[in-house]
Amino acid sequence: MTSHVLPAGRTVTLQLDRDGAIKRALMGVIALYLIVALALPLYTMLSKSFLTYSFDLTRYEFQVSDESGTRFGPRSARRR
Repeated sequence: MTSHVLPAGRTVTLQLDRDGAIKRALMGVIALYLIVALALPLYTMLSKSFLTYSFDLTRYEFQVSDESGTRFGPRSARRR
């Protein structure tokens, strides 16, 4: 079995060129846009749903008709 030996010379290091920097900047802009456009509205919607969990039906009025369907009048959800 032969061993592989690297040729003598200087060690190659990975450098960030201009194209790589532009790609990373654009990916950062896209990530920021996705956070602002998707995550923040979803967070506010879900946080409001946990804050407004109580629902008071007596604050709303709805119309109640008799059996003929002709007499409508505002009634509240409270029993009278």
